Amino acid sequence: MHLPAESDLIANLELENSALKDHKDHLYDAIEAIHARLNCKAKITDTTKSVLIEICEKILTLNLKGNPMSECILLDTETTGLIEPIIPWEIAWISLNPDYQISLFYHEYFNPEKQIELGALATSFTWNDDLENYPPASSFVFPSDVSYIIGHNIDYDWKVLGSPDVKRICTKALASKYFPDLDSYSQSALICYLYGKSAKKMLKEAHTAVQDVQNCHLLLHAILDKLENKIPTFEELWLLSEDARIPSRCALGEHRGKLWKDVPESYRNWMLKQSFVDSYAKQAIKDSFLADVRDKVFKK
Repeated sequence: MHLPAESDLIANLELENSALKDHKDHLYDAIEAIHARLNCKAKITDTTKSVLIEICEKILTLNLKGNPMSECILLDTETTGLIEPIIPWEIAWISLNPDYQISLFYHEYFNPEKQIELGALATSFTWNDDLENYPPASSFVFPSDVSYIIGHNIDYDWKVLGSPDVKRICTKALASKYFPDLDSYSQSALICYLYGKSAKKMLKEAHTAVQDVQNCHLLLHAILDKLENKIPTFEELWLLSEDARIPSRCALGEHRGKLWKDVPESYRNWMLKQSFVDSYAKQAIKDSFLADVRDKVFKK
């Protein structure tokens, strides 16, 4: 009988490690998936599974001890689209050291058990039947020891993953502050801006979670390079992100593109009452009213 070598298991286990350390049933599923990926011809018996389970548990224990999960991960998801409920069918993240280098990698496909929308299909070219043999998306468990998550438009991924109690660091907001006056701040556009013609190869697999986290990691380091060679802590980077999220200009309607001070007071008051205006824009509006008061006081 041909069994996968332990080195092959080590190399492949990360690709199947959805909550493996906690659920033996998932380990059995992972063994079969790895077995198939390695093109093993013989069927894995229950006895063989038990042996492989022991190997996998040993590997997981060693990996977890040698590479503890960071409190900060950079992540991306691919989902069913924009219609609620939005279900992830691919999740990838990289765990970051304090110097923002990669310490661990996670990647998994899931069965969303919901039809993928045409718009999402046109982006990823992944169909539901491609995912039918993967574990259900409901089996995903967000790591409990993570305190910070980084991503491009990170709020979307955060909501898709159930809005865990973590601090969100948005690379789109940071890029808009440190690379001002660009005509687009999509992740792909920023990679084009930063890497020129080399971006063509880098974006070939864009809109897969694996490639997107790698590109976002490159974008993150380009942003860090703008911070005068000072590497911020995760908390400091979160504070910079929170500040960058507060827009300096109106992004809505007839006053789109105007500085807040140039937007009529009545329109700003109207925006404060709208549920679709996010908390960061509302904070900017409140700050603009405070600036109006200061201008009046000092003019007197």
